[in-house]
Amino acid sequence: MFEKYYALLGVRPGIEEKDLKKVYRKLAMKYHPDVNKRPDAGDKFRDLCEAYEIVLHQEKKEAEINVSRSYEEDVDPSVYEEIIREAREKAQARARMKYEKLKAEQEFFENNDLFLLFRYIGHYLAIPLGIGLIMVPVYLAITEEFMIFFGTFFFWVIGLFILGYIYSSRKTWFRLGKFKTGWKDVVDFFRVEIREDARETCFYSPKHKADSTPFRYSMLKVRDVQLQNHGPFMHSVAYRRKYHEVVVPRSAHAYRVHFIMAFVKPVVLLLALIFFPVPSFMWRVILGISFAFLISEFVQLVTLTRSKTAYLVNPFLIIKVAIWLVVIISQTTYYPGLVFYTTSILGFLIFLLLFFLDMVLDLIFRFFPFYHVLYQPLTKQPGIVMKLFGHGYQNYLDIPVWSTLYPFLRWLF
Repeated sequence: MFEKYYALLGVRPGIEEKDLKKVYRKLAMKYHPDVNKRPDAGDKFRDLCEAYEIVLHQEKKEAEINVSRSYEEDVDPSVYEEIIREAREKAQARARMKYEKLKAEQEFFENNDLFLLFRYIGHYLAIPLGIGLIMVPVYLAITEEFMIFFGTFFFWVIGLFILGYIYSSRKTWFRLGKFKTGWKDVVDFFRVEIREDARETCFYSPKHKADSTPFRYSMLKVRDVQLQNHGPFMHSVAYRRKYHEVVVPRSAHAYRVHFIMAFVKPVVLLLALIFFPVPSFMWRVILGISFAFLISEFVQLVTLTRSKTAYLVNPFLIIKVAIWLVVIISQTTYYPGLVFYTTSILGFLIFLLLFFLDMVLDLIFRFFPFYHVLYQPLTKQPGIVMKLFGHGYQNYLDIPVWSTLYPFLRWLF
């Protein structure tokens, strides 16, 4: 069904997403109508964009279902029309992209060393993380109580998986590429882009014009959930999602405030972990987050600037945070200071919170008439955001662990 699209791009099924994007950008730079003066350049470029969107969708789908049967056997043929229609809409948008913007995007993804730096950090930290996840349950079982090992067994499994994956990739694990960024690039990174022809009002600071880089984030709607069961320990879940990118106009003033706070909050949290005079690491994290939150709110109040991540704060999130705090407080002793004790049921409680809290709360609240407002932001948001919420869109996928970590990481950085 999709062979012609693979042939048009010159790739084979099973190609990695990063390699597919690299091939697409190279061809797009060659056939963009702004530089290619052939009469059929526009049609060629649109066909190229359409092929890219369809192949990208197909490869993501294959990764999601992860079964031996082909895609044609898993999806109703009528769905093809919807896939191709969406791909053509995206292709039209890509075809309207100016060559200069396409070139800048190409250079950004090829030369941006920030991604490479984070990859190196992640690869170096993965080894002690894997070892720690294996050793902590064993240490607690020896020093505290043997039953703790079963309560924290999932940490052990995750640690083994991480170390096994590192070992299988050992030849390339620390060979991720060379850095290309120079001092001039660092200076340019901190320079704020300002547009002279701005007409819109900044959403985050209404007294200023939206003369700088807008804030962008994606909202998604789950269209279908596919459950696969092939026997014991052979289960999989695939989500079919529809994304909508939200573009919020922003001024240079708001951009500077957001940019500065993206550095201040992690630094404050790190300093709290090191210097706060509290015996328990868990409570240093909580107090550090609280202190960083108060500082960010104070800065935004003084500068008359809204938070860029306020759209994440909804009643459901507040309820979840409250439940986490109740559990943590229940495992805390207050003399000689805030001490978070590891008990025989702690691992089990954390497991329940990470993997089942969202599911259980959602099932409970569905019976109440106020359910539809639980996922809506508490603060004022652009009209398009509220409209998307009304059409069933949400900020992130409600899956175990991710639904707990995503709001925190998005706010922190």
